[in-house]
Amino acid sequence: MTSTAPDQEMTDVVFRRWYRKIDGNGIIALFPDEPHGQPGMVLSYERIGLHGSADYERVMAVTRPASPTEYEELERELTSYPYNYRLRVKKRRNGRQS
Repeated sequence: MTSTAPDQEMTDVVFRRWYRKIDGNGIIALFPDEPHGQPGMVLSYERIGLHGSADYERVMAVTRPASPTEYEELERELTSYPYNYRLRVKKRRNGRQS
């Protein structure tokens, strides 16, 4: 999946799909343990717009979980150069899997 060193720290990621076209209608990767900007905001990544801040709770409310087939292209992008993340895919932050 990635060519990074095996001892590199894993990064938790939550892949979600927008419900409405107005919200993007694509896949967003949320990095729940990476605060970004104001309180409640986390680092996020989308193919259009790239890295930025996202309101974690709001995004969770207006998206649905993305399936592995839906997020595989974005995951491949994030695990390759120049990002080289080692990702641990979660459904929610803090280990909650519901």
